[in-house]
Amino acid sequence: HQRLHGLPGNLPSVTGASGPRVLGGIYAAW
Repeated sequence: HQRLHGLPGNLPSVTGASGPRVLGGIYAAW
């Protein structure tokens, strides 16, 4: 339900992403 609210579904410090990403969205980290 986090995606419906537009809230970040993961932590950059944990996943190593460049920033918060919404699960189910488009990942442009690559």
